[in-house]
Amino acid sequence: MKKIILKNNFSYLILFIFLLLGFLSFASIYFQLEVIKILFNFSEKNILKFILFQLLSLFLEVAYKAFKSLTNILIKKQANNFLLFKKEQIFNSIKNYSPKDLKRKSTTEYIFDLEINLNKYIFDYLDLFYDIVWNIIIFKFLFIFIIIQSVLLSPWVLLFLLFVCICLIFSVILPIISTNKNKKNNSIFLEIQEKNLSYFTNLIQNFQTFYWFNKINIFKNKTYSSLEKINYEQLKVYNKKNIFVFYENFINGFLEQLNLLTISITTLLNPINKLIVSISENIFSTLKMSSQEVINDFKDLKLTNSIKERVGNFEINKFEVLSEKKDINKINISNLNLTFNNKNIFTNFNVEFNKNKSYLIDGKSGVGKSSLIKIILNEIDETKYSGILKFNNKKVSKNDFNNMYKQLIYLTNEENKYNTSAINVITLFDENIDYSKIEKAKKLACINFDLNQNFDLLSTGQKQRVKIARLFYFNKKIIILDEALSGIDNIKKIEILQKILSLQNKIIIFISHHLIKEEKDLFNYTIHIK
Repeated sequence: MKKIILKNNFSYLILFIFLLLGFLSFASIYFQLEVIKILFNFSEKNILKFILFQLLSLFLEVAYKAFKSLTNILIKKQANNFLLFKKEQIFNSIKNYSPKDLKRKSTTEYIFDLEINLNKYIFDYLDLFYDIVWNIIIFKFLFIFIIIQSVLLSPWVLLFLLFVCICLIFSVILPIISTNKNKKNNSIFLEIQEKNLSYFTNLIQNFQTFYWFNKINIFKNKTYSSLEKINYEQLKVYNKKNIFVFYENFINGFLEQLNLLTISITTLLNPINKLIVSISENIFSTLKMSSQEVINDFKDLKLTNSIKERVGNFEINKFEVLSEKKDINKINISNLNLTFNNKNIFTNFNVEFNKNKSYLIDGKSGVGKSSLIKIILNEIDETKYSGILKFNNKKVSKNDFNNMYKQLIYLTNEENKYNTSAINVITLFDENIDYSKIEKAKKLACINFDLNQNFDLLSTGQKQRVKIARLFYFNKKIIILDEALSGIDNIKKIEILQKILSLQNKIIIFISHHLIKEEKDLFNYTIHIK
């Protein structure tokens, strides 16, 4: 980020304006000090000089306020431009990720954390960066000014300016100390966030092809365009806000100088009558406060109406259905060739899965049973194997996979932590739970324990029965089970297997390498992979 700040055109312009602001500030102070010296030795000869110096001071103060407001606008603009640039980099980098890449790279957690931290970090960083630059510039000008004025004025002025210098030094040191402290607090906050996000990680792992793949593809296609539009509208609001700040600072600077000019003239006309000066100060102080309140109220009203209008007219791109839902009645792979670690897993392999049929894929560990399923689920990149995959006798496309994910229930024997109740694991946190379907699923999955207890505290067999209940609860068209019954005792396993295989209008694919003959005979077909 530092490289971008130092080499960005906005940055050079901002640094130049900072130098100009430092010059304007100290030039204004110089003319005000000259006015004070004239007041101490006032005569009719130097009244024109007094008015000239006072007007120059007024002009420099107004110019300072104007350029300061311009600097704020440029800083906010630079922050928004860099924010858009950074988000574009991030979302372009994940645009072509496959679901398995998203899972492996932990991109999902990064997306969740992105909107929470990135905006605040960039704006805070830029504000702090330019605050430090401004303080350094002021310090340099002040150092030169102290040397000059200590020679021209009394020692009391020197002491006062040294006090101001010390205050400015602390204004640089304190932000640095505060930043270091915030870094420590942020690291603790991010550790807590990482622990909390581990819950979402486990949830996403268990969605897998059943639900998550389709959502993440839609998310990748639509997020960037919506995000770009949101930031564009946000930048408009920031620009409008800073215009009001400019008007506010301009009016305040003008009133302050008018107040000082009036007091000075009143003192000249009647130096003894301090009551007049006091009344004048009160009048202009009241006028300034009233003007400030009116400006703030007007600014808030305009900004509120502007934001309300933009939010009312703004429509975030809705997620579109990427594919038409069409029942898959047939899955077939032809001429499949797959090599892994210089070992041929499949050579010209052909297989077909049809509706209302059940298939057992058996074989020893490592022969390619799970790889075959991963090809069907598009979890293995097409460049790593050769062959033709078809749904309903039609070569698959990306949209066909999205359509399949909507019809799929895929269960494995992996044990993942959910940190929630068993009933939420079955329904995948469905807000409108159908308890009649829950009772039916419990019965079919041979569940005789309370589903309100913590899923993570259940035994392996109980956890597998809970996930099998999810199969019955959602009633999908394509059922793929990869060793999903391995932890259940034999009596319950046969009973559950019979209930699964009795389901109608399904494509059922079961992967296992340790079923007994009685269990194997329940399937319509057995595909043995050597």
